[in-house]
Amino acid sequence: MSVVAAIIQARMGSTRFPGKSLYPVAGKPLIWHLIHRLKQARAVTHVCVATTTDPSDDPLAAYAAEQGAVVVRGSVDNVLERYLTAARRLDAEVVIRVTGDSPLVAPDIIDAMVERLLEADADNICGDGSPQAVIDEGYTVVSRRLLERIGVEGADDPAAREHVTYYASLHPELGRAVSFRFPVSHEFSGGRISVDTPADVALIEALYAETGVPAGELGIPQVVELLRRRPDLVAINAHVRQKGGDEVTRKALFRCDGGARLGLGHVMRCLNVARELRDRHSWGVRFAMAGEEVARRLVEQQGFGVAEVTEAGAMDALVARWAPDVLMVDLRDDTGPEVLRGWRRSVKVLAVLDDGSDRRLAADLAFYPPVPQVAALTFAPQTQVLAGWEWLPVARPHLPVTRTQSAVPRLLVCMGGADPADLTGRAVSILAGLEAAFEATVVVGAAYGRREALAARLAELGPRFRLEVAVPDLVARLPAFDLALASFGTIAHELAMMAVPMVLLGLTDDHVLSASALAAAGAAMVLGVHDRVADVEVADAVSGLLADPARRERMAAAGAALIDGDGACRVAQRLAQAVVNNVSVQEKAVTS
Repeated sequence: MSVVAAIIQARMGSTRFPGKSLYPVAGKPLIWHLIHRLKQARAVTHVCVATTTDPSDDPLAAYAAEQGAVVVRGSVDNVLERYLTAARRLDAEVVIRVTGDSPLVAPDIIDAMVERLLEADADNICGDGSPQAVIDEGYTVVSRRLLERIGVEGADDPAAREHVTYYASLHPELGRAVSFRFPVSHEFSGGRISVDTPADVALIEALYAETGVPAGELGIPQVVELLRRRPDLVAINAHVRQKGGDEVTRKALFRCDGGARLGLGHVMRCLNVARELRDRHSWGVRFAMAGEEVARRLVEQQGFGVAEVTEAGAMDALVARWAPDVLMVDLRDDTGPEVLRGWRRSVKVLAVLDDGSDRRLAADLAFYPPVPQVAALTFAPQTQVLAGWEWLPVARPHLPVTRTQSAVPRLLVCMGGADPADLTGRAVSILAGLEAAFEATVVVGAAYGRREALAARLAELGPRFRLEVAVPDLVARLPAFDLALASFGTIAHELAMMAVPMVLLGLTDDHVLSASALAAAGAAMVLGVHDRVADVEVADAVSGLLADPARRERMAAAGAALIDGDGACRVAQRLAQAVVNNVSVQEKAVTS
């Protein structure tokens, strides 16, 4: 019997989705799905996990061994070397290259491909010349001799070192290919079932939930049948872009903080841009944070890695070691421009978000909303300033949202993720005294420190008030509200984007000045700095709008016309283009 090794390339340090190999999918770690399904392939004699010698991969190596897989460890950066090591150790005649992001790998197709390869004494599998779009992803069957040739010919080629068998498609002369055609039951165009982001996990879990099959037993024909019947499921991860085999891995590092004092707005808007870079541009993204644990957890819940940079020199060392293509800085501390200039030496592009401090003088790109303060700022010659509603780092939900009708106006109270001034408690007391009919949803973030007292107060007030904490899909739910009482921040721009009229309070004079742009456009009522606004002013503003649906409609339309929801996408696109331009300039400098 031929020795056939299914070798899974996997590591915990994935740039797009750190820790994904052990991330739970349908109740089991991602790597479990691959090992379990590959064991079902009759032709496979060995299932192997080829991971790295980095200590971060110790848990993965231990788990894979527990599941009965052979574990081979090698270079962090050279995947080809890991494959060669594993193939030689197992003395494999046939190697199945399996990417660690493919939980629905098809054992029956692998069996058929291996049989076809051995019968023809071929080196590679290719299509039969007729068009065929299949949903299968993540596995390639090759001969050991072809792998060895790739190891010789492509030893110094980045495409071979990272993508291994992709190199053979660029150099077909390395081996003889035999044709193979997938069954019709695998044909599907427009869907992707690999796991590169949390949205991909959501799709796989939705497929399992809809079919009801046990973990590890979902077959491709079932997936295709379901997606043909329920094409709406494809939208769950339709916005995620698959990285091409010939693409260079790009990386972005976000330096921001958040917590009870700072709030979470800076973190939230950085997350909007980070998701765009990861999902639509296939970039690796990390965050560097020195703030509170609540902010770190928020970032990690979105599938991003976080580096702690509280100690002196930690950020300098991280930037030098990771060498990101882009460094995005969104800080409100005393870090000066000279520090950013030091970081700039290790990156291609340095950008700042809505930064009025001297840090802007070190930036290549500076993004701002169209607020009056920007007109008074000066910039360094190298800085490109991008100011306007179109550059607000907000993002419209990628899944469709619908407005629902209600006989009673629905009011949202949202004073930020931390609300250090407890404007939430004050707002509840004001609203409790209104005679107007309404239903209020009070939303607080994970950093809000008075949750128990607030919950008790709302319970006393009865069913027209309800409390929600750290709502993950708040933006998608905004169309359910007819009016919002909020503090100025990222939420104000998201309300405008989703056509929700608002009454705004500011924490500072700067906030009020920034919010004035929304008021001037007709999208908001701005009452002023919170501690200079009387309760009766808040009550009158809310009561007046609750009683005036026509005005609310005009405000809603003004907000939607102002902010289209593509700002985070534009920011990400501009960052990516700046990197391309920078690389081009560097290449010209080298060749000139």
